[in-house]
This record gives sequence, structure tokens and C-alpha cells, in this order.
Amino acid sequence: MNLNLLHLDDALLAQPRFLAAAAAKGARQVDLRAPGAGIRLWAGDKKLQALKESLRPCFHGPDLKSPFVTWMGSGDFHHVTALILELMHEANGEPITVIQFDNHPDWVSHADGLHCGSWVRAGIEKNLVQRVVSIGVNSRDVVWPELKGAGLAHVASGRHRLYALRPVALSIAGRRFGKKRDALRKSLNAMGQIRPEFDQDVARRLLRDITTDSIYVTIDKDVLCVAAAMTNWDQGQMSLDDLLLWLRFLFGKKHVVGVDVVGDYSKPRYSGSALTRLRKLAEVALDQPRPVRHMPAGTAGSGSASAPPGASPAPSINEAGNIRLLSALEAISC
Repeated sequence: MNLNLLHLDDALLAQPRFLAAAAAKGARQVDLRAPGAGIRLWAGDKKLQALKESLRPCFHGPDLKSPFVTWMGSGDFHHVTALILELMHEANGEPITVIQFDNHPDWVSHADGLHCGSWVRAGIEKNLVQRVVSIGVNSRDVVWPELKGAGLAHVASGRHRLYALRPVALSIAGRRFGKKRDALRKSLNAMGQIRPEFDQDVARRLLRDITTDSIYVTIDKDVLCVAAAMTNWDQGQMSLDDLLLWLRFLFGKKHVVGVDVVGDYSKPRYSGSALTRLRKLAEVALDQPRPVRHMPAGTAGSGSASAPPGASPAPSINEAGNIRLLSALEAISC
């Protein structure tokens, strides 16, 4: 396992036990907080290209048969996944299927560069991947896809497959659609409108969607329930236990070339022009829930330490989940 911690924000730096566990496994840590402030949420091609060159040494190593496993902080940086896919594509050009665990399909249109919600669409249109399969989507992006220019053509063509959770899928089942939205409805119905729990029948159907020998797995922790993670975005319903079952299943069936993990909460910091910062703040105000500082008793994830009075429990909850994820990925990737 080739382990990378990309410090695009402060999220992982607030988790000392996870940092120690990762260091014990030989993790490469890269401080990218300066460029991270410039690319958070979205960035133009020039900034992205500069970051990609900074990442290049992280994705070349002596043992290319071992998967690259990368933590990247907040889900506001999920578009960095597209840069990793570019680097891996340049290295060998092997066709891959991306398996995405996410509360959002990340399929929106973004004209200049990449947005954290546009990278799936970009990866397909740049032919970096053969197909993207999204698992656990539970957001209203699926209910009203036109609001942000969803890539429904890729759903219609089969290059983007969605396994949405049952409540979201059922909420659109009876509506009338145009051709592209009708393709989305049929796609969701055909895939069974899954439950949050791991399901062997759904897993077997998923395998039929993977037509490549190799896969890349990307995990946005907003797919998880709030007992398992605290993120910058609205969250889904999957438990960490069920996510780990999915990972064990996929590693047992396919060659995994890489895994990345985003979704750890961090306080947003932006650089760039005053207009850019203002636009990003406005987007956060519209799209992201207000930060949660307290949780009901009994909702903290297993193994998490209690936060001091008045402090956010996010670092301890996310740290406990990351330690479990790291241990599981080391075990199943051997």
C-alpha cells in the first residue's frame, strides 16, 4: 500500500492518532495548504495544473502493483481525484472503472477547470475512466438534476451508473420526464434503489457494471451517517461497518489500483481575488449545511474521544473512522 496524506486543509492535522498510525505505515505527507486554499470548491486549469505537478511524485513508486491510498481532507477537494486519475492514466493508460461512495453524484457542469461537484463528469468526458459507478447517493441532486446541469447524457449512455438509496429513488419514480431524465429514472429503477446496508444481491449486480480488470475507489465520507463522520456537506445514511463490507467485497473481486478518502470537516479558507472568495462563500451559504458543533448523546462513532465542552466533535469522530478505514485498507490490500 502506497499511502499519501495530502494536507490541502487542516482536517487531518487535527487528528494526531490517525497521523501517528499513518506514519507507522510509511505515509508520505505533503503540505499543500497554500494551494489548497486556492482550489477549494473549484479552480481554473492553471491552478489545477500546478497542483497536479506537485502531486506527481506521490503517484510513482517502486511497487505499482500495490494500490495508492490517499487521504485529502474535506470533500471540498474531491475534484483532486480527477488529477490523480490523470496521473495514473498518463502512467499506464489502463482502462479503469471508478467506484464512488458519495452522497452526491458529482456530475454538474463547470466551464472553467474543475468543481468538487463536477469531477465525475470531467473524468468521463476526458476518457480517464471507462465508467463511474456511484453508490449510496441520497441527496436531492438526483431529484432535481437540471438545477446544476447534471450530466444526464452519461447516465443515458451507461457511462455513469447510480445506485441511489431507496428514499431518493422512489421520490422521482412517479414523475414525468424528458428523455434524459427518463433515462435516469429507468437507471435507478433497474439498479434496485438500494438500502444503506451492504447487500450481496446488489453487490453481484454491481459486478456486472464493472467491465474492466482494474478499479479505482473514491470515498467521500458524506456518504456516511452523522454517527460515523462529520463533513462539510449534507450526509447520507450508510454506516462505516457497511462501507467496510463494500470495500472488502470489491478488493476480493477486482484489482484495486487506488483509493482516496475525502470528507473530513474543516473550516473553509479561501484565497484568490475578492470576487472569487465572495462567490465561494455564497455557494457555501446556499449549498452546505451550517457547521454542527454538538451532537445528540450516543451518536459519536465507536472509539471516538469526547470533545471538550463547546468544541466541535468532528476531529475525534473523523479520526476514529479514519483509523478504522486505514486498518481495514491495509488488511484487505495485502
